[in-house]
Amino acid sequence: MASEPLRLAVVDNDRITLIGLCSIITHSMPQVQVVWTETDGRKAIDKALDPLHAVDVLLVDMSLEDMPGTAVCRQIRARATRPMAILAITAFSLNHYARAAAEAGAQGIVGKTDFRRLGDAVARVAAGGVFAEGLLDDTIRFDTVDAAERRLGPSGERSEQALSGREREIVEWYAKSMKPAEIAKRLGIQVSTVTTALKRAQGKWGLHSRSELVNEWWKRQW
Repeated sequence: MASEPLRLAVVDNDRITLIGLCSIITHSMPQVQVVWTETDGRKAIDKALDPLHAVDVLLVDMSLEDMPGTAVCRQIRARATRPMAILAITAFSLNHYARAAAEAGAQGIVGKTDFRRLGDAVARVAAGGVFAEGLLDDTIRFDTVDAAERRLGPSGERSEQALSGREREIVEWYAKSMKPAEIAKRLGIQVSTVTTALKRAQGKWGLHSRSELVNEWWKRQW
């Protein structure tokens, strides 16, 4: 009796890259079924959390237009009710995003054009493992799905101080030197919504200024 196909989804801000990745995956990995694709981070989160769109492995581009790929990983980990492996993908140096991806709950990272490793990476994380080949920094450690869920999930050790998905998104952009007005424009919200989210984040973490918030944010990523 044939085994069930491995269900996979791909999130990338470039449609041409999406088409290419899906073509490579389906031709080189006949056991994999690409269930859906998305270019929008928020839509990808909604789909990933919807039981009707459930997948075994989610490939997430670290450089999305509407939100950081790490934010997609964190929000899924914080809200997911079923196991799902997350594999970070990037066109940049792996070492630029690897640690942040690991902290955000991904099981590994691979280059978009590293076709030789892509299949191995998907298979390994789908089987419950992690993938960290090609990294220069051997101190970076990826969690298994179970470990990432314990650490970042609804009942994880950070639940008491957890920011909401929107708060995390806003704080991350602010920590990357984006001004509140720029964040508001990017997210299609009011500037007052941005400043309120920053203030709430400070309160949840017991901080007194935005500079402390930025410092604490980066501390928690590393």
